[in-house]
Amino acid sequence: YKIALFNPQGLFLADTIRIKTPAFSRPFALSSQVVAPTEDLIRIFWRNGAESATDFRIYRKLLSDPDTLYQMVGTASDTLFTDNNGIVPGNTYEYQVSAFNAFEATPRSLPLAVSAFYDLSPPFLTTAQQLDGSRMVRLFWIDFATAEDGYRIWRRSPSGQFTEINTVPTNAFTYTDSDTAGSLQLDSTYIYAVSAFGATGESELSNAIPVTILSSSSFAGYQEDFESPLGGEWELISSTPEGRIIRSTNGANSGQYMLQMDVAVDGVINLNEAILSLDLSTVNPGDDLFLRFFYNTFDDEVSPLEEYVDISSDGSSWLTVFTMPFSAFAWEQAEINLQDFTDAQPYSSTYRIRWHQGDNFSFPVDGIGIDDIEVSLAGQ
Repeated sequence: YKIALFNPQGLFLADTIRIKTPAFSRPFALSSQVVAPTEDLIRIFWRNGAESATDFRIYRKLLSDPDTLYQMVGTASDTLFTDNNGIVPGNTYEYQVSAFNAFEATPRSLPLAVSAFYDLSPPFLTTAQQLDGSRMVRLFWIDFATAEDGYRIWRRSPSGQFTEINTVPTNAFTYTDSDTAGSLQLDSTYIYAVSAFGATGESELSNAIPVTILSSSSFAGYQEDFESPLGGEWELISSTPEGRIIRSTNGANSGQYMLQMDVAVDGVINLNEAILSLDLSTVNPGDDLFLRFFYNTFDDEVSPLEEYVDISSDGSSWLTVFTMPFSAFAWEQAEINLQDFTDAQPYSSTYRIRWHQGDNFSFPVDGIGIDDIEVSLAGQ
């Protein structure tokens, strides 16, 4: 808005102010959990798309009866609702969620169908494979449980017993074993399985799949355009609960998605870190290895203390290799030869690249975008 003050002689004073309108989109990414066979409870989870929402309305209908209309079954102040309103075991229900405040409400979310069956069946492990250019192993499985709190990941040698190596949350379907500094050794075979666990116990182990870690003659390269959910090589860290690092459609460099780093609540000072872990143990110390990515600072007041990229061989000591200049709503490409820094940060199996962003307002007033990351040897 431009505000001007006039007097009889003409213009006296003018100024421009900017008012940020918060996003007010419907809730998304609904998921569910059937709590226990004797309690007849269904928990609904979702993501909030409305920055100024204060509460949520939850609607339910019986999916098996086409004449049933949605009825509001409750409200929630957080992104979780426990429905104990006459749940009948064996029925299938459909849920929608709407966000609201004192002035307005969002449209309802896309529907989520939930069958009230308490089931801790084991998952079916579909894939266990070594990632190209690394010793890491990625697992995928099919979720057959409806009441799990999460999944346990199990690993053993051909002659050993299964040992739990990690857990993942409910409704997860993938895990990346990145223990290359400890257990995962070249020319060795490991056997993987997964189990579901919940409030009343644990499922049997899934089917088991063996993986043999093979040596690689060279690094195959890495690319990330954020068009698919991030894999296990990524770690996202925020210094406050209000920090936000998400795949976003707010104007990617190419395709539909970018990685957006900002805060979800204006006024909260926060530092975001997006960390990419790569196994570079097969890269010769003298080889040129290029890191290329596109960045957009939008309207963020960039600072060399907040918007920069650093690297580490071991995750403990870090070296800054790039500071982001202000790009004014324009995508710019950065290119860094990581070989220039191998004296201080040599290529390793635990190599990390970290993008930083810090500020106190949400996109687009503050925040940055990262897109189309590539790590490749010269000539690839």
